[in-house]
Amino acid sequence: MKSKLAIILILVLGSLFIDKRSTHAQVENTRDLFPVEVSAWKLADAKFELGIVEAETLRERILSKSPSGETYAKRICDAIAKCQVSGKTVLADGTSIARFQVSQDRLIGQLNGRQPLEADAFSGFDGQWFGRWDQSEVNHDWHPIESFLPPKQTQVEGVYVSGAQYAWIGNGFGWNYLVSKRSSGTQKAERGDYVLGMVYYFQSPDFKTITSQKPHVGFYDSPTRLVWITDREVFLEEVFSETDPLENHYVITALFHDLFADQPTTSPDGVQADYGRLPNKRPGFKKFRW
Repeated sequence: MKSKLAIILILVLGSLFIDKRSTHAQVENTRDLFPVEVSAWKLADAKFELGIVEAETLRERILSKSPSGETYAKRICDAIAKCQVSGKTVLADGTSIARFQVSQDRLIGQLNGRQPLEADAFSGFDGQWFGRWDQSEVNHDWHPIESFLPPKQTQVEGVYVSGAQYAWIGNGFGWNYLVSKRSSGTQKAERGDYVLGMVYYFQSPDFKTITSQKPHVGFYDSPTRLVWITDREVFLEEVFSETDPLENHYVITALFHDLFADQPTTSPDGVQADYGRLPNKRPGFKKFRW
């Protein structure tokens, strides 16, 4: 009997060792999923600066008023709120977006630098993530935030960057920026930081030829929730922490719009993608109508 128990114990311990070693190998092998050519773009100062210039233009546009007299920020918030209501039904088998709180007052206030933001505002999204976008496997790599002390002056007059996060997103690269308005020659910010972003896309699989670019304006909803606004999309992104860190995942819910047009519209088609920590365990991708 004792010999049988000993054999069983050896088998159980052996399986645990194999599982841990297998999981470790999965994490180690992820380095092969990110092309080394992309690392060089982190040092592309001209692209870094251009991203701030174009995203700052988009921020000002969002805060401006449409011909009808309402701000574009209001249009965006109304679209998000409408999708959240529909999401109670159409995302019942997906991930809820009800936790996002993107009111017009909060969005306008934050984009005007009225809400203090922490220097590690993006840290919840750090690391490598693996998912699917439609039929394609996609790998994301969010680097730790690099802080600039003192803040760096940019090409936009009065705009300084205090932190940036470099990222590879499968078919391109970009930065998330923490920026603020400051008087020339002083280190004191006139107001708090706000969030900008920029993504550059490659001609796949060429990692040298940039074929398009897309400025983003961000909204920091919480340490685990970010909203990204482009001229034709809204991305609601949320990180979920699990007991096992390898089970952590983050969900992107995308809405498509033409809210800067004279006759604003939103598409009834949305998508939701779930990204996990392991390349061989990619969560789902779903399309929905709202």
